[in-house]
Amino acid sequence: MNRVIAHCDFNSHYAAAEMLLNPAIRNLPVAVCGEKELRHGIIVAANVLAKSCGVKVGDTIGKATAKCPHLLLLPIRQAVYSQFTPWAKEVFAKYTDYIEFYGPDGAWLDLTNLVRDEYAGQLVADEIRADVKKTTGISCSVGISFNKTISKLASEIRKIPDATTVVSRAKFKEIVWPLPPEKLLGVGNEINKTLKI
Repeated sequence: MNRVIAHCDFNSHYAAAEMLLNPAIRNLPVAVCGEKELRHGIIVAANVLAKSCGVKVGDTIGKATAKCPHLLLLPIRQAVYSQFTPWAKEVFAKYTDYIEFYGPDGAWLDLTNLVRDEYAGQLVADEIRADVKKTTGISCSVGISFNKTISKLASEIRKIPDATTVVSRAKFKEIVWPLPPEKLLGVGNEINKTLKI
């Protein structure tokens, strides 16, 4: 059986949640970051306006504000962001019983019993995206493929918010093999160094 796995990834989840809860900041470049005093002063989420200035997840606060001097920096409020998870789960449960969350802003859904292949899965994914946006107020990107690793990659590969991307079993080699190793789930700095030797 050809499995059909969707990975749903909230777009800039923390920053999107902050803008949803505070409409006054929606037209500002916004980033959520760790506490500089605790030496965790890095950007963990940025909205579209901040990204258009070159701000990236993982930037230090200093580097981010050098790129975007008017950047609005907000502290991480995990309790606020986690309230979106049960809302999303309600949406996902309409489509499948097989749901596995990966952090507060992403989840895998096994759609194998619902659709025949990845391309039929794309139609369902488009429904899920619309449903998530209507229910939570936050958009998500969905990757569709035949396993969890490639579906997560698919959800991130296009860098387009609120989009569905399919990486089929038939075409995954031509899409995935040219990518650098760090694009794959589970490949951190040390593994990446080894793979590049």
